[in-house]
Amino acid sequence: MKGPPAIRKLMSCTALEFAASMANVCGMEELPDRTWTGKAGQGTALIRYQSQPGVRLGGLLELPRAVVTISFDNVTGPDRAAFLRRFELAFQRGGG
Repeated sequence: MKGPPAIRKLMSCTALEFAASMANVCGMEELPDRTWTGKAGQGTALIRYQSQPGVRLGGLLELPRAVVTISFDNVTGPDRAAFLRRFELAFQRGGG
């Protein structure tokens, strides 16, 4: 059973920030080329980070950008949803 199409996210984080947050996504193993893999229920999740050119806002603020692709193999809908909740929680930032 293959999973649904991959999820693509445009994120504002450097490669170092992404790797630090990935440490909070339980059970993920870092592979070469900014790729992580790990269990998601009975299946597997594969996450790829690809740096993109930054974006400048208002002439003063430049934000890093990256495309993050999450794909699943043999993962049920509920397990996929649980994994994505864990992933999103790892990347939440406090505001103020």
